Amino acid sequence: MPSSYMSETSLATRAALLKEVEIFSQSNDKVVERIARGLFELKLQAGVGIIRKGEMGNCMYIIAEGRVRVHDGEVTFVELGHSDIFGEFSLLDSEPRSASVTTIVPSVLYRLDQETFYEILDEHPEITRNTIRLIVNRLRKLNDKNTAAMRKRQEELTRLVEERTRDLQIRNEQLNSAFDEIKAQNEHLARAYKEIEEKNAEITASIRYARRIQSALLPTQEYVRRFFPDSFTLYRPKDIVSGDFYWFAERGGKLFFAAVDCTGHGVPGAFMSVLGNSLLNQLVKEQGLTQPAEILNQLHARVVDTLKQIDPNSVTSDGMDLALCVYDPQPRTMLYAGAQRPLVHFRGKEMTEIPGDKFSIGGTGFARMREPYSQHRIYMQPGDTVYIFSDGYADQFGGERGRKMQTSRFVSLLAELVEEDMQTQYERLNLFFDEWRGDLEQLDDVLVFGLRFH
Repeated sequence: MPSSYMSETSLATRAALLKEVEIFSQSNDKVVERIARGLFELKLQAGVGIIRKGEMGNCMYIIAEGRVRVHDGEVTFVELGHSDIFGEFSLLDSEPRSASVTTIVPSVLYRLDQETFYEILDEHPEITRNTIRLIVNRLRKLNDKNTAAMRKRQEELTRLVEERTRDLQIRNEQLNSAFDEIKAQNEHLARAYKEIEEKNAEITASIRYARRIQSALLPTQEYVRRFFPDSFTLYRPKDIVSGDFYWFAERGGKLFFAAVDCTGHGVPGAFMSVLGNSLLNQLVKEQGLTQPAEILNQLHARVVDTLKQIDPNSVTSDGMDLALCVYDPQPRTMLYAGAQRPLVHFRGKEMTEIPGDKFSIGGTGFARMREPYSQHRIYMQPGDTVYIFSDGYADQFGGERGRKMQTSRFVSLLAELVEEDMQTQYERLNLFFDEWRGDLEQLDDVLVFGLRFH
């Protein structure tokens, strides 16, 4: 158990150790010191069980001295030593532990509890990015490892089949023996197919865990309705994870909200959505930007810089389209800026559509110098209704002729529903999408955000 007093030397030692840990390596000294003060020191002998498989987890461990093994019974998965961490998933989600951890030699560990970690996240959001980056890297490495193993196994099986086939052609007189060999190879292929199915199941499980991380980044409906009681969010990812995301923030009495459509969908789109969410939080919550056009200009510059798209040899053209609004309740004024995505405003049945600028955030085609984003001001009145959305709803094929819905048809649908309460609008939009799509595949992620002002 930790002592109630921590010397300066002990604090400095812990801070130095934290700087070696990937999650906290980019944090400044004050943040690292704050984390160091929240650590609990454990001095353990060899053979002590730290984590048991199946028990609920709510903390992460950092190894200061000694070694531990991660195992399931007698099967050891990996051995860890100085500055390595384990149990970090439990900081985000209290789920049963997937393996046991036991000390190999006398060891000194530091424990960071989930409650303390959440307090630090509230104060220092940059740690969220480092945590997500670590987990995404681990998922990517697992995916690369499994893919390479499957490819190697397939090549081996292909080589074996070809060798056996040639042998059968040459030794036709030994048909019975060859038949036995083919049967054995079929059994071998069946086992290999089962292995591939198991690897695919592991990859799918990893992606499902990534969905939980992505969902944790999205604002809850309850939180949004604290500020906009009459609002809805229609959010239908095409795959397990999504390239669309909605974003909401409150700072200095102003309310920020956005509908963002990242390049692609599924895992590639989800990586971009994590980047976009993180950069928006930086610009608004850390830098204090309040003008949506300036936020988009800075967002574009940071995406280009992060993805190295200014380099003529860059291989990535990823980016994002979005509509961003900033509402000030005191003068009832809303500012809007858009990158390829419009804003639709209703005052009663009177509709105004404000298009976004015709260039995306990021992408190699827009990494060069260009005009800044434009900004629009709207003076809101009680009963006004606003919609921002990605292109997934309007781009869906369906109907009697299997054609694309088009933005004009989608906006007309909003005009038909605008006088309904927001919950009814949400239900009707959901139902209409299913009826329009019919048996056709959903082509893209779908996001529609609507709110009514009072």
